[in-house]
Amino acid sequence: MDDFMVITKTQDDAFVQRDRVSKLLPRLGLFRNEKKGHWEPTQLVEHLGLEVDFEEGLFRVTERRLDKIHSKATVILCRATRERRWVQARELAGFNGLCQSVYLAVPTARLYLRELYFVLGKKSSWGSKVKLTRQAWGDLQWWAKLPATSRWNGRKIWRSPTRAKLHTDSSLFAWGGLLNLKKEARGFWSDELQKLHITHLELEAVYKTVRSFLSKQEGKVVRLYCDNQAVVAMLSHFTSRNPELMRRMRKLWLLLDLHDIELQARYIRSEANEGADWLSRDKDLDDWRIDKRWFKYAEEQWGEHSVDGFASEISAQLPRYYSAWHDPGCEGVDLLAYD
Repeated sequence: MDDFMVITKTQDDAFVQRDRVSKLLPRLGLFRNEKKGHWEPTQLVEHLGLEVDFEEGLFRVTERRLDKIHSKATVILCRATRERRWVQARELAGFNGLCQSVYLAVPTARLYLRELYFVLGKKSSWGSKVKLTRQAWGDLQWWAKLPATSRWNGRKIWRSPTRAKLHTDSSLFAWGGLLNLKKEARGFWSDELQKLHITHLELEAVYKTVRSFLSKQEGKVVRLYCDNQAVVAMLSHFTSRNPELMRRMRKLWLLLDLHDIELQARYIRSEANEGADWLSRDKDLDDWRIDKRWFKYAEEQWGEHSVDGFASEISAQLPRYYSAWHDPGCEGVDLLAYD
């Protein structure tokens, strides 16, 4: 038996539990290897390639494990460069397993492993070769340069308190979102997006809702409530077997990373997601716009316009516009409320 840890709230409790374990092991016929483990209470311990730092409350990858990841990623990249992106399937599988082992300390590990597993899935045998896609090549470069001290190397042991709440939902023609159950965001899908599966639309609704309230979420822990279990599962691990969903996931993650937002996804029943559900299903019959040819004619006659006062993300004629609801591109809600 190996690889177990006893965690207590105080040092005194740690001594008590140590003595209890030391008495229990012989009774079970087990003996402790004196050369392994930490018998004295500590707040910093190395465990399976990770540092467990109870003082800072973080899991981190050890420098030794990082050096191993860097080295293996570099070797695979060099070989792929010489052989036109072809690499040994067994070697890639070993690398994937190594990186998967640090998931506890690198929250985005699965995001940067999904494409590598996709490539590995095309092998004909363990002795065969597989060809790296451009995305897999880029992900290998990310692993090869992952620094020891960065916001990507370190996951909190204890969850941070929630600072904001989002509720999102999507229908086949629109999306809706709520910030702290007060501020509303919504929009309508383009003809192209309406052809997608509802799971894609639900994930896109999360992206658009986050973008709609960026200034209110920067640097915060945000609890997201969504009534699509597939989307909640994907956001919990930031991975999906579907390449198109992964593309949308990467887009969302880059947005969260850029604005230092920690998103915690939770499932909510549709009946309890009433506000976002209504926003995504109520049809707006007033969001009209004139034909673009007539708009161009008007600008030729009376000069260029600077702002579209009553529009939405899909009906705006200009980059600057005001809308009836928050959405990713509007400058404000309700033009008449501004000077």
